[in-house]
Amino acid sequence: MRRLEASALAGAILVVLGATRALAAGEIALYLRDTAMPIGVAGGATSKHLLSPEAPGKENQHSLVETIKVTDTGAFDDFTTTAPHISAIDVAPSRAVVFVATHVTPMSGCGVVKVQVFRKNTTVRDLLASGSLRTTIPPLLAGGLTEGTVVDLTPTKPWALSPGDGLAISVSVQNLCDRERQAVLVYDADSQPSGLLFPADAESSPAFVDNCPNLRNPDQLDQDGDGVGDACDNCRAVANPDQSDTNGNGIGDACDQCSVPNSLPGSVCPANPLAGACEGTASVDTLVCWISTMRNILTTASATDVSPRLVRPGSRLMRAFRRASRAVDALRTTLARPHTSRRLAARVARVERRIQRITALFERAKISGLLSLGVYNELIGGASRATVTAQQLEP
Repeated sequence: MRRLEASALAGAILVVLGATRALAAGEIALYLRDTAMPIGVAGGATSKHLLSPEAPGKENQHSLVETIKVTDTGAFDDFTTTAPHISAIDVAPSRAVVFVATHVTPMSGCGVVKVQVFRKNTTVRDLLASGSLRTTIPPLLAGGLTEGTVVDLTPTKPWALSPGDGLAISVSVQNLCDRERQAVLVYDADSQPSGLLFPADAESSPAFVDNCPNLRNPDQLDQDGDGVGDACDNCRAVANPDQSDTNGNGIGDACDQCSVPNSLPGSVCPANPLAGACEGTASVDTLVCWISTMRNILTTASATDVSPRLVRPGSRLMRAFRRASRAVDALRTTLARPHTSRRLAARVARVERRIQRITALFERAKISGLLSLGVYNELIGGASRATVTAQQLEP
């Protein structure tokens, strides 16, 4: 079996050194990604496994494992889109690149890798393209992390997506060997950019735009539909594609309630103290600062801005803050000792999950009328900065 460069034809093994290297000229991709917590995906379900236009940017591999008996097929979980504008894709995928491996014993010419692509919405899971390849599946430490299996895809019907449609990719392995095997799907890493490849097409290009190019957000969520992802939007609930922020307080002009009193009637709102509260290099101390600042905003705000229910010691929000503080303490301990990059990545991911939980509770409180819009915007700004700080600590 030949090993070919990224520009080679499918139906063989692809040696890949990074996400951008996995693409041949004239190709564009959706990547298999993970998110810290399950979120809503196309079709109405929730999942951590996403099909995203954002390429992996780090080496924090994720994997799924299937134990497969002889002649049986093991199917990994679906990876499904959440990004807006996926329905803009008007051309079928040409191939998939998936990093499939075994733990120790190779599947020498007896593994069948199958890839299926589905159109998904709340009522339909419709097969649009499919392909399979009988091949050798190597062990993780003997090529499984460096050799991507390339599967040519053939449309099963005319390609057509409607507004509201999403896509899902299903990867499975059939075991035609003489004994049971474990198959591992590796993804979401710069060196293992498992994904779905499409011919580059001008009309389809909006579906492949990363809406927060300087911040990791594989979910690509954009609740106000302004083309700026929630992870980096300075005004999540009101469309403001220009992201203007006259007073530099991190809250977009479109939703800035000027919670800091003006020094002169009619003057431009002064910069909110939150904007510079914890600036500096990314560190555990900076994370502690952002978490403390958000908690202080909540506990010192008036009862008209923050319902007393939210700041009771036993409330869900206060418990979430305590869990976040413990996660940051655990991260500090890890950094102070000899550690592996995998352990550090796990600690950082835990902090990110805790911040996401706090953010979700902010959203719920705003919707329930327990949190004023002005304070909500300040808190979301702090949560976004805390998330950025945590991501900068990733190995």
